[in-house]
Amino acid sequence: IAEYFFSVKISINSSMNYLTAINPFYQAHTTAMLGNYLNLNILGYPVSQLRASIVILFTAGIACFCIGALSFSIKFQIEEESLIGIIMTRLRKIFSYTWHTSKTGGFETGKVLIHQRKAVILAVYLIVIFSLGRQALSPITFTKADDAVYHKLVHHIQGKVTDRKLSYIESQRAYLDDLITEAHSLGNSAEDRSRALFISFEYDEKNGGLARLESQRDAVMQKGNIPKYFFDEAALEEQFSDINGDIFIFLISGIALVLVLAGIESYDAAMRPLLNTASIGYADIRKKKIRFATVIAVIIFVLWNIPDFLSYFRIDHGKNLMASLSLLTVYDIRYQVSESAFFALLILLRFVVFTAIYILVIKLTRGIKSQAAVSVLGVLAVILISLVCYILRADAVTILLHLFSSGR
Repeated sequence: IAEYFFSVKISINSSMNYLTAINPFYQAHTTAMLGNYLNLNILGYPVSQLRASIVILFTAGIACFCIGALSFSIKFQIEEESLIGIIMTRLRKIFSYTWHTSKTGGFETGKVLIHQRKAVILAVYLIVIFSLGRQALSPITFTKADDAVYHKLVHHIQGKVTDRKLSYIESQRAYLDDLITEAHSLGNSAEDRSRALFISFEYDEKNGGLARLESQRDAVMQKGNIPKYFFDEAALEEQFSDINGDIFIFLISGIALVLVLAGIESYDAAMRPLLNTASIGYADIRKKKIRFATVIAVIIFVLWNIPDFLSYFRIDHGKNLMASLSLLTVYDIRYQVSESAFFALLILLRFVVFTAIYILVIKLTRGIKSQAAVSVLGVLAVILISLVCYILRADAVTILLHLFSSGR
């Protein structure tokens, strides 16, 4: 009744138009206002919106009925006198192999993921990581024309320095010099003036990026007796300086870890007096809990690093993994640290921080044995670490760069 009242009284142009956008009564009358567009077909024949809605509702009704009956059969005992009872009993026997287990590890896993609803947290976290991963693989964009031209040029030559790549840089400079020569030879006709303006625009657009690449080439060639590589320094510098992005993904990863592991022992409160009478048996149960918690922590840690390393892979596609970061001209790195070694140390530093959070959560849940208290304390600890990093403008990448460039 309320939905029908809103569909009649609320205008689509009012400040509460969001209520009409989700109102099924309003949607049912949009055909008369906006027309009917047949965008569905079955075997080549168009299907009206009304018929498609009826089929979808009928199918959803059957699916919801089956899911509800199956859920009811799992949670409650039923009698076998009725036909429905006999069907439900047989369904229970058929599907019992799916959710019943005699193994302690499987029971602990099901208890945390299903009964404590932690699978929902992991699903939401996985969706966020998937969206960040798609964003990491999106094309690189720049706000300055010089950076964009530089990226376009260095994309052809990044990797190990060769004579062909050096010749490519020289050919680009020769092309711009030919443009200047052509501009000086033009006359005063309208066509020549138009051509001169076009040459001036093209030269100004490309000269800045090419000059930066030439400066990088000269600096790289003056390095010591080490293998020479070309980096996409514009993209790499932007990725290294993305402190907010690193803090955000650490924040959501740490919170996901805390929320999933906060209740691994809280559901044993009623059984704890009995479990404590057999310490050896409970020691085995706790071992299975720790094994499950470790697997979950490793999964979250791996997912945490995926978007970041996809961003680095997007820059050079692994061509500079053996290159020394001392070849970078935008950073004063004094040690011969390869890009692969830098990433390994980056993973190690993040692993130390993540392990500290993991140990903190395990200690808290053993000592407090309250899921709510552990969740609050753990989330506050992760937020505090993130705030300190945000205020100091420091993350794992900037810390490593500072160590390698400090000379100590």
